[in-house]
Amino acid sequence: MNIRVVEDYFTFPFQLHKYQLETIEEAVKKGSVLNRARVGEGKSAMSIYLGLYYSIVEDVEQILISMPPSLLDQWEEFLGQIEGLTDVLVYRGSPEERNEMDLTSHPVVLVSDRILVRDFKRFTEMGMKHKLFIIGDELSLKSSNQTYKCWKNLIYRRLRVTPGVHKPFHRFCALNATPVSKRDQVYWWCSLFRPEHYASQRVFKNLHVSKEDNWGTSLEFMNLEIMDSN
Repeated sequence: MNIRVVEDYFTFPFQLHKYQLETIEEAVKKGSVLNRARVGEGKSAMSIYLGLYYSIVEDVEQILISMPPSLLDQWEEFLGQIEGLTDVLVYRGSPEERNEMDLTSHPVVLVSDRILVRDFKRFTEMGMKHKLFIIGDELSLKSSNQTYKCWKNLIYRRLRVTPGVHKPFHRFCALNATPVSKRDQVYWWCSLFRPEHYASQRVFKNLHVSKEDNWGTSLEFMNLEIMDSN
């Protein structure tokens, strides 16, 4: 179905550019994507347009958008300008206030990445009940920390993923113009989007790391063409 079907149900405050619509069309073919558009090129608009498309033509029941706390108001204001999108939950406040909110009854939920990690059990339950389209704005994967584990658990509904066996359960779109600041981070992105490339971090290091320091920090790399391709 043509992606422009979104405009039969929703009216954006501006007309999307040709390059943005072409990017969305490519994203539909891939399922889960990393949008690396530069600042000002409309990553937010493209991602929510994509999510609304899936909510119309597929079985996506909710759109979950995670972001740094400083972007919550900006996202809320932007979504409020989309005609037809009338029910957006901003999940924030004290633990008691958040506990009173029903995560599963709203088509769109906004949450800061910090609270996503803090209340991850609730979001896991949300992902078990409904098919989600998940947007991670300014998502950063720098190490095997709690944030990374939460994302993998949420997207695959499991932490340990066997390549070729486990596929993402929820559709996923990460937004980050500069996702990789060090080559080690390639492993974390691949483990979310293309786990078949590296069965484990050890496999990644055996293939790409030629020198480490005493603390396991990578100092020199090899087989860079393969890494860049992945």
